[in-house]
Amino acid sequence: MKTSIIIHGHFYQPPRENPYTGLVPIQSSAKPYSNWNEAIYDTCYKPNTASRYLNRAGKIETMYNNYVNISSNFGQTLLDWADEAHPHFCTQLLKADKLSIQRFGHSSFMAQGFNHTILPLDSDSTKKIQVVWAIESYKQRFGHSPEGIWLAECAIDPKTVDILAQNNIRFVILAPWQGVAIDGVPRNGKPMPCDRPFLIEGPQGGRISAFFYDGEFASSISFGHMLRDADAMFARLCQVQKERNNPALITWATDGEIYGHHEPFGDMGLAAFLRKVSESKDFEIDNFASYLDKHPATEVATLGLGDDGKGTSWSCTHGVGRWERDCGCHTGGPDTWNQKWRGPLRKAFNNLETSAREIFDQKVREIFGEDKDYEDLILAFSSVVSHRQTVQQFVQSLEKADGSSLSYAEGMTIASMLEAFKNVMFAYTSCGFFFNDLSGIEPRQNIVYAMYAADILDHFSDLNVTKKLLEDLAKAKSNIPTEGTGADLAKKDTPKGSNYANACAYFVLNRRFANPEDYIDHWGFFKLLELDEKTAKVQNSRTLKIYDLTYESNPKANGGMEFVIRDINTAKVAKINVGHASEKTLQTITSWVEDRLTENMSEKFIDSLAENIGTYLMLIATNRSLAKDTIFMENIGTCIKSIKSLVLDQPQMDIDKKINRIKQLCFFVMIKGRNMDIQDINDAFSRKFEQKAVEFIYKMDEKSCWETLMLLRAAREEGLNPDITNLQNTIYQYIHSDDSPISEELRKALRSELNFS
Repeated sequence: MKTSIIIHGHFYQPPRENPYTGLVPIQSSAKPYSNWNEAIYDTCYKPNTASRYLNRAGKIETMYNNYVNISSNFGQTLLDWADEAHPHFCTQLLKADKLSIQRFGHSSFMAQGFNHTILPLDSDSTKKIQVVWAIESYKQRFGHSPEGIWLAECAIDPKTVDILAQNNIRFVILAPWQGVAIDGVPRNGKPMPCDRPFLIEGPQGGRISAFFYDGEFASSISFGHMLRDADAMFARLCQVQKERNNPALITWATDGEIYGHHEPFGDMGLAAFLRKVSESKDFEIDNFASYLDKHPATEVATLGLGDDGKGTSWSCTHGVGRWERDCGCHTGGPDTWNQKWRGPLRKAFNNLETSAREIFDQKVREIFGEDKDYEDLILAFSSVVSHRQTVQQFVQSLEKADGSSLSYAEGMTIASMLEAFKNVMFAYTSCGFFFNDLSGIEPRQNIVYAMYAADILDHFSDLNVTKKLLEDLAKAKSNIPTEGTGADLAKKDTPKGSNYANACAYFVLNRRFANPEDYIDHWGFFKLLELDEKTAKVQNSRTLKIYDLTYESNPKANGGMEFVIRDINTAKVAKINVGHASEKTLQTITSWVEDRLTENMSEKFIDSLAENIGTYLMLIATNRSLAKDTIFMENIGTCIKSIKSLVLDQPQMDIDKKINRIKQLCFFVMIKGRNMDIQDINDAFSRKFEQKAVEFIYKMDEKSCWETLMLLRAAREEGLNPDITNLQNTIYQYIHSDDSPISEELRKALRSELNFS
């Protein structure tokens, strides 16, 4: 009998957006990427959709979507970001879901607690909300119900089992030390077996199955660098199988980021290992739901309760203390540091949640009557967090006791309460308690979510929620004296100014500087409803509040620009200095202007420029005394703009002529340009190939593909090295497809240029 192999990857990032705008800010610690989501996407999430298997000559022999053959979960907060930033990645996940169902009869994807809170530390109500929101989000994305759920940090207690069972979850994954007995027989410190599933029970009689992963194998993957050598990894698997007398199952679970981010090219190590397993006569790849069908659990495992009696996890030897007190767990920092800040931080959030529930309950009773339970609204809000409905649609579907619809003010109140409560839950995101100091990026993010929730609540109550929150946060103290307390960090990190005014300025600048095809009507969660030369109407699409605004722009003495924006209803005035906008906003505005500058290069002008530059270079090659550095300086920028126009625009120009002009101008820039000039051209080619990769997903056109190949050859001949990763990912399916729409001649050329075997 073959041994089944199940590998689980936990893929997750905490919510990172500014809660006041819905935009992810630039995180300098993630450079050269704009934020940590982008960094890990590029090194891990994306590569695993098309992991390269290279032959001995270094050419791509095969590409694997690893997500088909491993068990995995993706946090909803991560996928919400990916939906906007990289929608084609999400498409690849859906393909992997369908292929895994075809292969195993069950999906290899699991749900995950909505925003990674530690469920044993949540109230029973919040536990249920986290699970219901998670399930609905999964169903909306994948089109079917999840069978398993990943618990944040594998944290579990018996009450959580009941809630999972009530919501038709079949199984979870746990660490081997989280079980303490089998059928009542104590383990006495021995790890739970990982060769079969067990039943676990809740106090109300709920039953689900649990798979305990192989802790030793998981550790060797995460910390022993086994992914660097697939042969050695497979040899170790064979050794484990022999030592355990051919077990029916070997399974392990790790953070998914090990497969490419923490371990560079770990996705390729995983792909090579999976290939060896698939080709072996002794092993077969499976997933948890499929295995459970064939081998249902019959023995009952007793869950440990941890040092504090509140439950256990995979990363805190004290149970779940790491997320509520100074339990002794920390990751780095001086030996003198402590984590006493955890207790007051959690208490501050607990008090905030109590206030939120009190205010929400009051407002719901005022609007819907005394019999209405506000928690029912929160659970029903799963339709919004799962993106099945917009907030507007959700509010419009609600009815009061007399059957009437909600007024604008009532709808805004309910939407605002729900937005506040969601951000209260975001404040509990586990990462904010995990690391060594209060001043880290994760706890500070949680604090800002709490401040945003408090700010909303203060608009609907006289409880002074923000004041109370700051008083509580002041009791949480950083180990770094200059960082101060949680209250100091809250005041430092909470955005200043009116964000609706920033949105208004952004929309106006978009209309002034962008091409019509680049006009936008959303900035974060702010939506543009109306805009003319002097007025604007902007809506917060989460709270549904509408802002009627007037605006005027004034040039500054230093050449900058300032917007003066007035709220017609409140007479509040905001001044927005464009030069003080965020780095991300300035980059976007600059890109609009650059696109317009590039597209204004006419074919006639480019012809003249290329011919004259060529003539000048020919003359100075034989008579150095003619050379003037000012000529180079004056024309280098124009040449770069022309090359970018040729690469990114000029759709009507003959391709042979386009290639010739690119080479003429690139030759000049490569001789006289700076490194940053050359990189600018290289980036333009990379951007073009990214665009073509997306285009070819939906329509493969032979002529367009040949032209893309000619552009790639031209770039390489001029010494450039543009990124073709996504182009390879897309083209691969056409290279190996039996019914490929492209000719054998083109396939042969693509194999050569794109490094396929």
